[in-house]
Amino acid sequence: MDNGSDVVYLATFEAPHGVQLLIFSLCLPMFILTVVANLLVLATVMACAHLRKPMNIFLCNLMVADVIACASSVPRQLHILLTGDDRVAYTSCVVQMFWVHFFVHSEVLTLAAMSVDRYVAICRPLRYHAIVTARRAVVATLTTNVAVVAAVSVATALVVPLKFARDDQQIQGIYCDSMGISRLSISDTRINDLYGLALTAVFIGVPLCAIGVTYFKIILELKRSSGDFRKKSASTLTTHFLVLAVVFTSLFVTILLPRLVKDFHGPQVRNARCASQFAIFIIPIANVTIYVFRTRELREAMLRCFKQSLPKAHVHTERSSRT
Repeated sequence: MDNGSDVVYLATFEAPHGVQLLIFSLCLPMFILTVVANLLVLATVMACAHLRKPMNIFLCNLMVADVIACASSVPRQLHILLTGDDRVAYTSCVVQMFWVHFFVHSEVLTLAAMSVDRYVAICRPLRYHAIVTARRAVVATLTTNVAVVAAVSVATALVVPLKFARDDQQIQGIYCDSMGISRLSISDTRINDLYGLALTAVFIGVPLCAIGVTYFKIILELKRSSGDFRKKSASTLTTHFLVLAVVFTSLFVTILLPRLVKDFHGPQVRNARCASQFAIFIIPIANVTIYVFRTRELREAMLRCFKQSLPKAHVHTERSSRT
């Protein structure tokens, strides 16, 4: 088929329209809340100079990736739930695939950078400000994002020329990814598969190993530390660990579990696969919730900015009423 002008079909929950509307009514507020909360964190860090620390710079990169993930995937699925129209242009599918993969790889690399930041802060506290600076954090963030864009661009270029059969255009997932597109292709996808494995090894396997090494060294350091330092360090580490647990659990459920269930026939199996892939949308709301509630400085800055905006709005209203 002519990929540039044809369509593919995304999966969604197989249920009566009333149930789909219920799912839509639950997902829409969560989507809006997630985007608004992440944008508020970004705005707060940018507005407050004292928050522009290396850890918060990495946090902002997480927020950007989270907003991209929501904006590129959730609206299309909400449209399907509301209208029942599961068609998506192949070009739009490829664009969605690009941003979904960018989100996953950027998220994992940023978490690895944050684990290194925690390692230096806990194991090399006297040299922390000399080793980890805001400028280096910005450079590291930009470098990782450029590397992810380059790597994902290659994966995107590999799927563009693929050919598909006219009688099989159903993506086995609620969003487009390279695996889902490759499964539909009647072309030779061995290069795509090998590149996908290499991408997973470099951008997920290596960062995961780095995270494991840093956590191992941090735990050893905490065992040798005094009570007060151990308590404070464990508190900051717990926040990062909670995010790690949510991200990698969600990625496991979203990416690996659907591949273990290869039989896509039957509504129960389809709904189970769709539900498992919805786990990826938990990551953006979990990230902002964990960091806002567990980071006192960030939480107080957001409340301060909110309170400062109220008097201005009140004064503006009074002036408007007088005129």
